[in-house]
Amino acid sequence: MQIETTKTKPQKEIWVRYTLLEAAFRTGTRSFLDIVGKVSTSSADAVFGTTVIGLVQTIIGVLKVKAAGETIFVSRKFMLGASSFGILAAIVTVLGFETYRLGGDLGVDTFILSLAIIPGALIDWVFFGHPLKKRQLPALLLACLAGYFILGRPNLAMLGRLPLWMYLSITGMFLVAINQGITVSVKDMNPFAKNAWAGIAQIIVTLVLFPFVYKNGFFAGVTFSKLVLVSALVGVVNVGILYTNQKAYVRGARIGIKKLVMNGTYLTLALVVGVLFFHDNFSGSKILGITFYLLAFAIWDDSAWEFVKTVFKKPVRT
Repeated sequence: MQIETTKTKPQKEIWVRYTLLEAAFRTGTRSFLDIVGKVSTSSADAVFGTTVIGLVQTIIGVLKVKAAGETIFVSRKFMLGASSFGILAAIVTVLGFETYRLGGDLGVDTFILSLAIIPGALIDWVFFGHPLKKRQLPALLLACLAGYFILGRPNLAMLGRLPLWMYLSITGMFLVAINQGITVSVKDMNPFAKNAWAGIAQIIVTLVLFPFVYKNGFFAGVTFSKLVLVSALVGVVNVGILYTNQKAYVRGARIGIKKLVMNGTYLTLALVVGVLFFHDNFSGSKILGITFYLLAFAIWDDSAWEFVKTVFKKPVRT
């Protein structure tokens, strides 16, 4: 019995390591976009970088599917869904590059993207028949309060004069929410096949965008080698996010606590990395915002709420 306990204890803890690694990967993706965005002077760089990311994800996806003895040519529904996901992902990635080119704050941008859970739940209600719960109204108010603190406590007049990068980030957030709905519709698809089709779609989108953004040429503010290297790293890290997310559940993670750990770590890491490496502003207001967001998330998300209830549930006396 003692030997079994020794073996099973690490098994229960290992999902936490995968979840923390996933949060680190997600922070790494935004950081890499920040690195290129801060030195880029052209939207063409963002489009080219997105092409490289799509190419890397396609290659890795195809290789992983082939190694499993499967094919990326699955049902039309899955291929269309994954391609639609890739189209929106391409736009989100370009917006990410542009957000940081225009001076975006890593912590604030990450927070705004995290708010995709709210429009995502509305999409879930309208298209998948999962109605909103009464408790989600106060959660929505908490999320708005979190945004108020994260954005530096703006007044109503300031809300109409937010920096352009914030509007790009908000646009990306809504596109991420739509992609969450697409993910639900293709949830039974091999994730690496989905990655491959999404990557192909990303490449096609960027090829269409090239004529519209190619004005002053490429690489005006960033070297070709750095752009390719960083974009390729983003592609690899995106696959790492997919892998660690899957492995956490395989290793026994419960959805609610896993989401709470991942979101809390992701937001905190993004804030710390932004302050230490990108000279973003640090304030107690941002800490308050993250705290309110995690509280809102715990109430809003069904799986997180079920976990919270089990934590505070009184033990039954026998």
